[in-house]
Amino acid sequence: MKTMKKMMMSLLLVAGVIPLVSAQQSLSLDSCRQMALRHNHKILIAQQEHNAAGSLEKAAKTQLFPEISVNGVYSYMNKLSSYDIATPEMNLPVGSLAADGSWTITPDDTENTWVDLGNGTYAPLDSQGVPFDPTVNPEKLIISDWAYIPAIDTTLKIGQHHNFLGGVNVTQPIYMGGKIRELIKVAGYTEKISASTLQKAKSDIVYKVDEAYYRVLQVQQKVILATEAKELLEKIVADVEGYKAEGLVTQNEVMQAQVKLNEAKLNLVKAKNGLKLSKMALNQLVGLDITQPVILSDTIDSQIFRISNGDYSAQAMVHRSELNALQQGVNIAESQVKIARSRYLPNIGVTASYLFVTPNIYDSFEDNLGNDWNVVVACNIPIFHWNDRKHTLDASKHESMAAQLRYDEAREMIMLQVEQARQQCIVSAESVVLAEKNLLQAKENLNIHRDNLQEGMCTVNDVLQAEVMWQKAYDQLIEARAHNRVNYAYLENVSGISLK
Repeated sequence: MKTMKKMMMSLLLVAGVIPLVSAQQSLSLDSCRQMALRHNHKILIAQQEHNAAGSLEKAAKTQLFPEISVNGVYSYMNKLSSYDIATPEMNLPVGSLAADGSWTITPDDTENTWVDLGNGTYAPLDSQGVPFDPTVNPEKLIISDWAYIPAIDTTLKIGQHHNFLGGVNVTQPIYMGGKIRELIKVAGYTEKISASTLQKAKSDIVYKVDEAYYRVLQVQQKVILATEAKELLEKIVADVEGYKAEGLVTQNEVMQAQVKLNEAKLNLVKAKNGLKLSKMALNQLVGLDITQPVILSDTIDSQIFRISNGDYSAQAMVHRSELNALQQGVNIAESQVKIARSRYLPNIGVTASYLFVTPNIYDSFEDNLGNDWNVVVACNIPIFHWNDRKHTLDASKHESMAAQLRYDEAREMIMLQVEQARQQCIVSAESVVLAEKNLLQAKENLNIHRDNLQEGMCTVNDVLQAEVMWQKAYDQLIEARAHNRVNYAYLENVSGISLK
């Protein structure tokens, strides 16, 4: 019966453990990096901004091609244009056509008597029989025939109430002083800056993931340390209580050991809580629910990360996204200088249009569709504008020099940053070696004191001090190993090779 109960308890334990294990997600450093790169909001934002910059670059290139547009206008005119063409009743003299086709009055068209004044010149006589000049006194002419024109009272109206105008326009820049070419280059440089920004966001998140991942491994080791320290102190307390029963130690020494044990239990609780919090931080970075149980597939127990013989500074000059972005900034500033210089040059463009209009202005405003086309070539040549263009060009040149200085300064700072990271890696690797030696010595020292306590050659306080030294050496080794890995990750980050 007891055997059956034990079997049932075992089955229940296994059934409870299997779902717990299956619910946990195993994470490697590489998988954490990939998950963070897929889910980090800053990277997603940088990716969208990079896509936007790429679209703007494509938009800039379209400025080289003609712009085609279709326009249409409809208007309703309430009142039409009108012109008063009324004429009064008139009697007009009837004349003759001269040899040159002009209208004139001949002697046959008058009832006046014409006399020869000599030299073949004739003049009409007025009612008093006196000759007169008809060009000076035309009122003295007596016209034989008159044409009667009756009065006309009318108004001419032009246009229609409904008016339509439409057309197709094609505009092509011919020469703009190089502005379009440089604007396209600026758009390309801007796209490269956005690519560098995206690259930096990825590099930074990878370093943050490395930090969080190694922090979890570090705290896991501290949990192991706290557990071993608690178990060790439990053994020491048990030994001390046994020695008290034999009269080898006092009650005060037993209480000292128990106080250390209580401190170890509290340290274990703190370590477990720290592990829980560090896993939550890692989950947040990689896009998991912060309460998702995870286990890490790596450890920081043995391997020491040492720097290679490569030139990290040279790699940083090539791969650092900040330098690439600043270089594109220098290129943009140089293009701005060329754009400012292009303001001195002429701008030439051509526009061709084909239009449709009703009423037809080409057919006496008849109600039908009229059409026409035209070609316009426009040229603008700047002459003088109170040195505005000169001052703008000077400002662009100063900005270009400032951009180059910013790039040079960044190069120097990055080289310093890489060298500092390199030295930190060297120091951290040596720190791991020394910490391993210290732990071995502290462990050996603790074993000797425990043996001496058993022989009555040292006090309980000596053993507790040895245990503190061992625990401190163990903790320093954990810190050294974690710092070694984080420093190496930082070196890769500042060298621009963390994503390689």
